[in-house]
Order: sequence, then structure tokens, then C-alpha cells
Amino acid sequence: MYLKLSKLFSFLILCAILNLPDKVFAEPIRVFVSILPQKYFVERIGGPWVIAEALVGQGQNPVTYNPNPKQMVRLAKAPAFFRIGVPFESVWSTRIISANKDMAIVDTHKGVTLINMENMFEHVDLKEETSGHSHMENNRKDPHIWTDPKIVKVIAKNIKEALIELIPHRKKVFESNYEKFVDDLNNLDLQIKETLRSVQQRKFLVFHPSWGYFAKAYGLSQIAVEVEGKEPGSRSLGKIMQLGKELGVKVVFVQKQFSKTAAQKIAGALGARVEAVDPVAEDYLENLLVVAKAFSKALD
Repeated sequence: MYLKLSKLFSFLILCAILNLPDKVFAEPIRVFVSILPQKYFVERIGGPWVIAEALVGQGQNPVTYNPNPKQMVRLAKAPAFFRIGVPFESVWSTRIISANKDMAIVDTHKGVTLINMENMFEHVDLKEETSGHSHMENNRKDPHIWTDPKIVKVIAKNIKEALIELIPHRKKVFESNYEKFVDDLNNLDLQIKETLRSVQQRKFLVFHPSWGYFAKAYGLSQIAVEVEGKEPGSRSLGKIMQLGKELGVKVVFVQKQFSKTAAQKIAGALGARVEAVDPVAEDYLENLLVVAKAFSKALD
């Protein structure tokens, strides 16, 4: 009798354990991404089963970034690295891959059509050279694809499919999270359209050309001062001032991670102010709506 009760008790305990949440039996995987918005995308879709670490952290410049030794050590143990097409990836990808040859490399920008990087000289007839660069036809592709929520849906789909490959038995979770994220992106798109609906002036002045995809998506035109990472020379500054006055520019937008010195000179001459907007903030949905409101106010 005692033996039967013991077996029954063991069986009931086993059943209880087997019906506990799956997280008791598995740790989340730790993956790497390039920038903070990707961290948000991956963790929205991965839920509790994925922890993402961004190589370029808060306040760091994604143009001049170099991975530190501690990150390289953690990368060597990561099962996956999610790329998005920012410049430092092409410089460091070979070293990152060689550090962990078993790591899955996921190109989250797969299927996205890139546009050319913009600068102000595409809006005015200017022949002089600026900081050692001539104004030839610009064929440099713009990597800031995540500033358009519709493109993020493509990125999210690539992430979802990669996570399913990594953890097949969590497929339903990833698919459900992906659908919820897409709903949020669609709502964000509608909110931004409504925020910018009544804006009359459609051109805005930025220092670093981070907002080309956003501008294209919402019928705006980004006029970027910076030319291929170089600040304008003194003669070019005069042309920029002229253009800014013609447009009635009230705000010169800058990126938090870049120097504001040249932008402050331009803004001062125009009687405008400098305002920082961040294309690489982690809280993607909230941040992009904040940016839309900033553009709307500046262009009103």
C-alpha cells in the first residue's frame, strides 16, 4: 500500500513539474544587435526568450563606434548577431564573424530598398568644394532605414523568421509577438500622419542626414547640412544661411551623438534654435512620435 501511494505521489509531482511554465526549463538566449532600436525590435518579438545587447550604446556615435574588448568576448559566445546595414558593420563584420564562426548572422535589412544619402547641395545650385569634398552626384546609400515604421515591419519579419530558426519550439510566441508589434507600428504610422497632416512647410533643416526615410514616408524633405560626414566650409555656410532664410527656418535639428557647434552657428545667424532629435533611441514607438511632434511644431 505504501509503495503504491509513493508511486502515485511521485507521478503527481512529475505531472505538476511538467505543467509548470516553460521558462523553468530554459534560459533566454542572448543575442547582439548593432543599435538600440534593434534591441527594442528583437525583444518585442522575442519576449522573455530573447535578451538583446546593442553594440552601440546610449550616447555613443554610431558613425565612429568601435566595439570594446568586453563586447568582443561576449560576442564570441552569442548565438546570433542581427545586422541592419550601419557603416561600422562593414568594418567590423569580418572580425566579429571570426570571433564566433558558429554565430548566425542575420541581415535584418534584407528586402529593403535603400535611398541615397541626402545633403543640402541637392536643393541648391552650389559648385564650390566643402571641407575637401566636391559636390558630385551622391551615390552613398542611406542606412537609417528604421526611421520609417513601414520599413520596420520588413525588419521585424526578418527578425521573427531568424528567431524561429534559432528557437523553433517558440514559433507561436514569436509569431504572436510579431503580429502585436506590427499592429503597434501601423498605429504609430497613423499617429505620425495625423501629427504632420496640417503642416504647410514641408522642408526641414538637419545637420546629419538621419531622417531621409522618415521624410520620404510622410511627404517631407530633409535638407542636410553635412556632406559625407564633413562640416560645411565658410563659403558654403553662406549658401546654407540663404537657403534657411528663404525657408523661414526656425529650428536646426541635430543628432544627440554629434557636435552641435556648427549647427549653433547656423541657427544663430538664422535667428533659429537648435533642437536634438535622436534616431537611435531605444524606446522606438514613443521616440518617433516625439520626433514627429518636434518636426510638426518647427514647420508650423
